[in-house]
Amino acid sequence: LHVVTGGGGAGLYRTRPPLPWSRALAVAHHALFLEVGREGLLGYALDPQGKLLDRFLIPIRP
Repeated sequence: LHVVTGGGGAGLYRTRPPLPWSRALAVAHHALFLEVGREGLLGYALDPQGKLLDRFLIPIRP
């Protein structure tokens, strides 16, 4: 699993288009949340107003 998120509060700037293996790209202030539950690892990113930017679920292997 490899998740890249960040900025550390810096200003936003333009970026190149996503690379072919990227699943999502958002240039926005956000917070990333990770939750471990019965179904697996749930990750989701929210902007400062609480709008969902992206989410993913990595299921538990049987």
